[in-house]
Amino acid sequence: MMREPTRVRPKLTLTMVLMAGLLVASESSGLVVRAGEEASVGPDETVGDDLYVTGDEVHIEGIVLGDLVFSGRQLTVSGRVSGDLIAAGQAVVVAGEVGDDVRMAGMTLKLGPGATIGDDLVAAGFSFEAEPSSRVAGSAIIAGYQALLAGEIGEDLSASLVGLQLDGVVERDVEATVESEAGPAWWTRFMNSPVPMPMVAAGLGLGDGARVGGALAYTSKAPARMADDAGVAGAIEHIQPEEKPPPPPSLAARGWSVLRRMAALLVVGALLLWLAPGRLDSVSATLRERPAVSTLSGLAVVVMTPVLLLALVAAGGTLAALFGVLSLGWLVAATILLVILLVLLLAIGLWLVVMLTFVAPLVVAWTGGRWSLERTLPGKRAGLLALVVGLAALGILLAVPMLGRLVGWLVALMGLGAVGVQSARWLRGRGWAAAPPARG
Repeated sequence: MMREPTRVRPKLTLTMVLMAGLLVASESSGLVVRAGEEASVGPDETVGDDLYVTGDEVHIEGIVLGDLVFSGRQLTVSGRVSGDLIAAGQAVVVAGEVGDDVRMAGMTLKLGPGATIGDDLVAAGFSFEAEPSSRVAGSAIIAGYQALLAGEIGEDLSASLVGLQLDGVVERDVEATVESEAGPAWWTRFMNSPVPMPMVAAGLGLGDGARVGGALAYTSKAPARMADDAGVAGAIEHIQPEEKPPPPPSLAARGWSVLRRMAALLVVGALLLWLAPGRLDSVSATLRERPAVSTLSGLAVVVMTPVLLLALVAAGGTLAALFGVLSLGWLVAATILLVILLVLLLAIGLWLVVMLTFVAPLVVAWTGGRWSLERTLPGKRAGLLALVVGLAALGILLAVPMLGRLVGWLVALMGLGAVGVQSARWLRGRGWAAAPPARG
């Protein structure tokens, strides 16, 4: 029967370990404090009480007849600690014997061959490794990025990791949460760790030597990788993680978001009215005179700009390849250079399209505000008030949950198209574009 799941709280564990490490600086009766180059314990030395130690590279080769508390860069315990081990560092390696519990946190955590822990283990770090012939007499709680367990755990295992590879023995139950969709951890070999760390694939894996004496329950999107000779005595339960969709934004949140956007558009619009009022009037007139043409033009611009970009790249690549087959090297270089130039121009145009799409509501709001003032306040000169009225009406429509998205798209297409049509008129007026054919 599965025990009540153990909740892994790596942040709480790490905080407790670091707080314990801070006790190094305090003097108390009944304990030994060491720091710096003299922090290590030699193979023939015995510390008769608790030892609080800090340093760059500390080796415990002798005997500590109490608890060992460490904070620093690297700790290696190859001797014997009769009490608890509490350690926080870049690397913590236990290669000897700890008589009671181990609480450790760091980048690289490791139990070497022959390491023994008399009771429970709690490890929070990037990488944890338990080599063959290592043993944890009690339960193990492991949290972090990856873990490779080839030793023996005398009771339960609870893990919260991205990748967990079990090649050893867990005499009772295993409960694990893994992230099976994460990418490979090949980049771990380039991490600056004083102790080499293994590479563990994402998800849960059980090797040929894996043995679970109780039940196996794991939470993962993908099934576990189980070797043919892996053995699980109890039930195997694969739990799919719950994917809760984000709650829809509240009406107040939507209203605040729309209000901020309308305020920004009001500032931009006021600047345009001050610096170039005629431009905004001409685009607004185009939208009022030809709303359908403006909308269709905006849709054409949005659809055709990326299509032209892809077509240009494909045509340029084909021509360059053809000139290369014909051994016309100078034409290949010229074609590639021309394509790069045209792609750059189209990319700038695409950027302008995106920017105009964000500013398009300003054109629609100005047009709607002018129309509203003409209807409600005849003779009132259109100015900043028309822009405020139009933005207020548009903001109310955009805040409506279902209607707002449709209105947003329609406004973007209408405003973008009106700018495009007016730009084409401006170019024709200066002889840079062909005039439309005369109507018969």
